[in-house]
Amino acid sequence: MASPRVKVVVLGGGTGCPTVLRALRLYAVDLTAIVTTFDSGGSTGRLREELGVPAFGDLRRCLGALASPDEPHAMLANLWEHRFPGDGSLAGHTLGNLALAALYQKHGGLEAAIESASSLLNVQGSVLPVALHQATLCARLQDGTTIRSEERIDHLPDNSSPVADIFLDPPVGINPRALKALLEAQVIILGPGDLYTSVLPNVLVQGLSEAITASPAQSLYICNVTNRMGPTTGFTASKYAREVLRYLKATSLGAILVNQPAIPLPATTSEEAVPLDREACQALARTLLVADIAAADGHRHDERRLGKILWQFCTG
Repeated sequence: MASPRVKVVVLGGGTGCPTVLRALRLYAVDLTAIVTTFDSGGSTGRLREELGVPAFGDLRRCLGALASPDEPHAMLANLWEHRFPGDGSLAGHTLGNLALAALYQKHGGLEAAIESASSLLNVQGSVLPVALHQATLCARLQDGTTIRSEERIDHLPDNSSPVADIFLDPPVGINPRALKALLEAQVIILGPGDLYTSVLPNVLVQGLSEAITASPAQSLYICNVTNRMGPTTGFTASKYAREVLRYLKATSLGAILVNQPAIPLPATTSEEAVPLDREACQALARTLLVADIAAADGHRHDERRLGKILWQFCTG
């Protein structure tokens, strides 16, 4: 008899969460993505403002990442990410965002829209919004300035005052289905992704940090390969982990995964490789995993190598 599939919850947003989903989807795991819904830039921001709909961008990416590889679903998943060019009213919008907006209006709710999209794409797993109510992501900088909106936080200039803390306005509670998934998980993966705009916004939702603490699951934080200039300029791997622990209200993580060796980046890039401060990381987790998992461009994770490491962790 086949072994039961491992229940894995991936928590995040941006491009990091879909990367982990694609890395693990070929293994014997039941995947659930719990995704931030507070982004405000680009196509997502325009739809939020014009139609009053939730933020679909990160949900869209995760739905596409878990779409069936069989036709016609694979073809639809490819079209799902099509971004309209030009300077007309559709310019900059993705087909997936428009489809989710239409489904939201048709069904009158976010969960129903996601379920309908999951059926269209024959999604192999579950994609859940971390919260069912809208909120604005805000940041307080160390100089006392308050920044409102995910997009503005994401594009803080390199010479800005550092982020002191982030918060949601208004506070929102966890989606009950997300809470259930966390409590039933065997493995919970946080990251990678922009720390203050993709990973930690999920943890701000009321009830989420408590759910992770209460869950019997093993926890793993995947550190970024590179620092984004501005919000995380000069961060080491342990600085990322300490920020995650601060918002989780925890003293240690189950495991931290850090890329090593760092790939030299072009002098023209606006990013820098994240240094591994090994001893500091070891003090923050029961297990420190170090592996060469960067993609050839040095900016992101290689999905094949990442999947192998994650599968070993899930079954170890």
